[in-house]
Amino acid sequence: MSLAEISHYTVQLFGTNRYDGVTTSIFKVRKGETPIDTPKMLELSVQSKYQYNMFVTQMDGDPNTGPAYEDCGGHRYLLRCFSRTNEIAVPPLWAFGASPVVLQDAKQQDAEQPVFIVEGHAGQQSAMRLTDVKGFIQRATVPLDNQSHYHHKRAISLPGGSADPQVHERIVLTNILGRPQSRTWPDIQIEYINSHRTFVIYDAKMTPDALQALKPTPASLTRLAVEQLNIDTVVVCVQHSTTGGIFARAFLPMQAYAAAAMPVAALPYLRHPWGPVSVKNMFEILWVSDNKTCRIIKSSSRFSDACIAVDNGGDDAQNVELLVRTTSNETLFAQRQTTVSKLPYYEYTGSMEQSPNDHRQHRLIRLPNGMAALCTYDPQAESAAASLSVNVASLSDPPSFLGMAHFLEHMLFMGSDKYPAEDDYTEFLANHSGSYNAATRKDYTLYYFSVDNEAFEGALDRLSWFFVHPLLKPDSVDREVNAVASEFKNSLHEVRKFYDTYYSASIMKLAVIGNHTLDQLTEWAVSMFSAVEDKGDTSIKLDSHPVGPNELGKVIFYETLEDSNKITLEFPVPNTESKYRQLMLKAIGPQEWFYKELSQIMNLDYQFYERPDEKRWAVGSSISLLNEAMLPEHVLSYGEIVDSTANTKDVSDFLEHLNPSNYRLFVGSQKHSSVDLNEQTPFYNVSYHIEQLDPSLTTEQAISSNEMFSFPKPNVFIPENLQMSDTSNIDTDSDSSNKHPELLKLSDKLELWFKQDKEFHTPHGAVFITIEPQHMSSTPLESVLGLIYSMCIGSVLKKELYGVGTGGMYYSVGTNGLSLNIDLDGFREKMPLLLDMIMHRITNFELKREDYEMYRLELEKSFSQFQYSDALRNMMMWHILITNSPVYHYKEREHVLLNSVTFEKTQEYIAGFLKQTFVKMMVSGQFTEAEALEMSDKVINTIGSTHLEKEQMHNMYTVDISPGSYMHSFVMSDEGAENGGVSSTIYCGEGSDLNDTIALMVIDSMLQSQFFEELRTKEQLGYAVLAKLEESSDGYSSVKFMIQGEHNPMYSKLRIDNFIRGFRSKLEGLSDDNIQEKIGTLSKALLEKHKSISEDAAEDWGHIEGGWYDFDSKHKMVEKLRLVTKEDILGAWDRSINPSTAAENYTRIDYYAWPQKMWSPQSEDLVEYPETILALHGCLKYDGIASGELADVAEAVALIQAGIELSEDNTDSLASRLYQLYNDSNSTLNSRTALEMAVKQIENDKRQTDTTARYKSENDYHEIGMRKTPEGTWMIGDIDTFKAANGLHPLPEPAEELVPKYSDV
Repeated sequence: MSLAEISHYTVQLFGTNRYDGVTTSIFKVRKGETPIDTPKMLELSVQSKYQYNMFVTQMDGDPNTGPAYEDCGGHRYLLRCFSRTNEIAVPPLWAFGASPVVLQDAKQQDAEQPVFIVEGHAGQQSAMRLTDVKGFIQRATVPLDNQSHYHHKRAISLPGGSADPQVHERIVLTNILGRPQSRTWPDIQIEYINSHRTFVIYDAKMTPDALQALKPTPASLTRLAVEQLNIDTVVVCVQHSTTGGIFARAFLPMQAYAAAAMPVAALPYLRHPWGPVSVKNMFEILWVSDNKTCRIIKSSSRFSDACIAVDNGGDDAQNVELLVRTTSNETLFAQRQTTVSKLPYYEYTGSMEQSPNDHRQHRLIRLPNGMAALCTYDPQAESAAASLSVNVASLSDPPSFLGMAHFLEHMLFMGSDKYPAEDDYTEFLANHSGSYNAATRKDYTLYYFSVDNEAFEGALDRLSWFFVHPLLKPDSVDREVNAVASEFKNSLHEVRKFYDTYYSASIMKLAVIGNHTLDQLTEWAVSMFSAVEDKGDTSIKLDSHPVGPNELGKVIFYETLEDSNKITLEFPVPNTESKYRQLMLKAIGPQEWFYKELSQIMNLDYQFYERPDEKRWAVGSSISLLNEAMLPEHVLSYGEIVDSTANTKDVSDFLEHLNPSNYRLFVGSQKHSSVDLNEQTPFYNVSYHIEQLDPSLTTEQAISSNEMFSFPKPNVFIPENLQMSDTSNIDTDSDSSNKHPELLKLSDKLELWFKQDKEFHTPHGAVFITIEPQHMSSTPLESVLGLIYSMCIGSVLKKELYGVGTGGMYYSVGTNGLSLNIDLDGFREKMPLLLDMIMHRITNFELKREDYEMYRLELEKSFSQFQYSDALRNMMMWHILITNSPVYHYKEREHVLLNSVTFEKTQEYIAGFLKQTFVKMMVSGQFTEAEALEMSDKVINTIGSTHLEKEQMHNMYTVDISPGSYMHSFVMSDEGAENGGVSSTIYCGEGSDLNDTIALMVIDSMLQSQFFEELRTKEQLGYAVLAKLEESSDGYSSVKFMIQGEHNPMYSKLRIDNFIRGFRSKLEGLSDDNIQEKIGTLSKALLEKHKSISEDAAEDWGHIEGGWYDFDSKHKMVEKLRLVTKEDILGAWDRSINPSTAAENYTRIDYYAWPQKMWSPQSEDLVEYPETILALHGCLKYDGIASGELADVAEAVALIQAGIELSEDNTDSLASRLYQLYNDSNSTLNSRTALEMAVKQIENDKRQTDTTARYKSENDYHEIGMRKTPEGTWMIGDIDTFKAANGLHPLPEPAEELVPKYSDV
């Protein structure tokens, strides 16, 4: 149906409007003719090319239902609204746009007459519609710049049909100002500052004296309107009689219009509506809170931009104390259009503070719906990223649905109107080398991803539809409830309500970065996200600090799960977001140097800025944009730079809150001997008790004599000389050694590598050292003594090197079980000094008994707390124990600690620790070769040890497991554990033969998303569902599948097998274009350039420390990747992963973690019954269907397998109940799936049973007491015996011969 044809229905097209990316048609029914009925309206809407269709008809009298519109001539129009599919009960008023809408004949369209919104009296719907009125007012506010002189008029009619004469056109104005009804409109102007919830009223007739004396008395209806409109502050402005500027006062509507402090953040938005300022070009404001006279200075010899200042008297250029430097931000946002779609947006035109070392281009924009976005063009970006933050989170959770914000975060991933498939977003990212995540905090929620540059447009569009139109389907909600929040059952309505209430464009901040131009990034941001609905400022606003007088002065005792003690003092302090350029430290008198030190190093970090990866940049930017107090000019430097001098008043005000009468105390311990923990928290059932603090802990005397807190000495690590090393002799374009570290020295004591930077051009460096002693981990006792030594060294260094971090450096000293490792990075100048101090302490360490006792106890607690680890951590521990050597179980080390370790033995161990050593070392960054040699000489001379023979060196080996299928089943130690898990590791062959490994890399790019979608999203087997390709230190690859959840691990393992078999069809469906696209994105990811010296050095050090020295490994892998075909991919999967087709060297280990609360099979059960019977038995117990013995389950399955029809009358019979379940095709229970697997004896079970001989190991494990399951899987018993029966893999050979530049003389 064309628009011309609608006259048949007495409807004319009045106009169209495009706003927030949504096109809307307005149809007007001619007065006096019969309105078209609902079916006809819907028919027009369905066939319309517009997204929304408004139908209006003129009427007489008040409307009985629905909202209506009134023009200035007093004509009212009833409104109905339709989408393309249905009528919309509460019309989206924002679709009319920000400009005035004139609902009159077409010939009168040029008359810009305001629209008055009249609320219909529809009972329960009134409040909802009033919320829409609020949204309309917020979105219709004209930009507050010097060109905007509109006289905004907004009228609100409240529910109830009150006849009060003040309840109509001037309800807010007249009640606030107390002026008579006869006031003319041109005298009064009103604006609503959405971002600060402030009404600003400009009154041309009121005098400053009258305003000073004004004490408005709010009518109840006015207060209701103010509450519904969410107004924090009302500011009344009059013209100052002397200066010609503005004299203003602020009032609090919610507190009976009490006088209020001027909302500082809102002041820059004030404009001068009555002409130019006559004196000093300034506005004068009365700051009511402390009766100070404040000025908004528009131009000054002292300040280049506008600022808010306190007048101390005299000339403003000399005697004005700067409070908040700010520009009138609205005047610096100029309207623009996108280059392609010509959509409107606003661009910040002021300058932005940017590091001289940041060579990217940035653009700060605001979309028509109020969303702020930062676009960053980085021509060197190897990938693109986006992050969107929403200023609403767990603080907004409904009391009856705690956790709702987090739950909604999960739901937004599960399909949108444009991309309805639940896995579309994750699958798209997986297919384009992408990654994603989301997080819910107290006050904001975050959604972010990174992806290949070429796929950025598709990924960004998918993210935008999270917020344009998410589906929030009932079945998706139900399944997600089962996974994460069973208390949300039947909560679809609440989820939708939370989304509709809080997810508003104006509280969203977007950051995008990639190698696309700024115009292109802007085009995407505006076109994709302008359609997000703006519902106004829906962020949480706290009237007062959540820790108030009722909470202060209390001590909260609570029970900890682990055996640990913790004391926390919580002081409520004021919000310091507006002080983001200040460090809240006491910087007065002689301590001012300390503030200057901290600000100096932060500013140096900013000056020599090291570019973060794209995802980190996007996430950080979207979070920082949430700070409404941040000025646009500081968007790029936020959190990176601070003022060089402290504002002592700000610091003093802040420190006033850190006093003994303004805190509460938390005391956590596993046992409280003198306190009865007689209360419990909901959900997690944490026991606690609250009582008043002892008076002795709430007085000044409690801390006045405390000598624990004092300022440190001046920092010796602050850099002073930031000159770059001379790198002019390095040819980075050739195949010279600069591309990779160069081996300078190789002796029986030292292996020294060096790489000088000529890429990043920052005064940074990195040093890596491993000191391998003769005795470190050859026995459990050595392992424990080495840990105590490392902990004690770390503690001493932490005290002595307190200034390293504030000096712009980082250090780490610890053990990996085989060696003592030292890592340094940061500013290079003081790094040799730092290394000297570390080496001096290591070689001159004297163990104190009190330190020994403290860290011995800490280690004992650490071992005992491991029993509370979750299933994933337990399974990873067992995998490391079974497949590596030397490694020791925490119970074994705990036994040694309790029975063999003494203070004297520890002293003896430390004394001999460095007698024989071998040192590996790498120096990288802005160092010279001479400096690297000098540092290495100092390290060797400081240690002063004899060399370590090659056969004395200890290495970490991988167990050479014979082909076959293995399992290790265990019950977890934690009695309270609810979730178990399964982990399946399938080996893929040696890394030196890259063919299968390379093909599996292509598979890995899509494996996790498919595995997650199938077993987490659809089957809901657990919250943690992981699948990934791994490579061990000896070059052997494996694919690992892991599930942690409340379902029985044996059933989860069978579902993993089912996924593996079915995944081949996904691989078969790959087209050549799909494969080439994946290869391209993988290649780019492998060859992605490093962002900093430390990142570059860390990768080089990994090759050196691991013993491969294959610095070109990534390029070799890329060369192989480019040759991969579909046949290679299918062949690698069939040979290595799929148990139905695997070759004779198929090797797999399954780990089962069983909670104590869950039924678990005994060893005899594993030997006697097939996996399917064990899985079914566990599912039946979980679903509450049966509690019989395993033999009963096996017998019932056998009867069903035999095709014997069982009577459905005898429901007491297990076989009959299972028979009914088997024939119930509508059942969604896991028991139904497990029963079907058991009855059909799926192909995987048959293959393992029939072809056990194919996987027979060279070793006969029966000789060491191991037994097999019916599927032919070996059950690993004693770990040490198993490892001894298999032997160890040899260490990797270096990729090339090691030839040092200098011989050791």
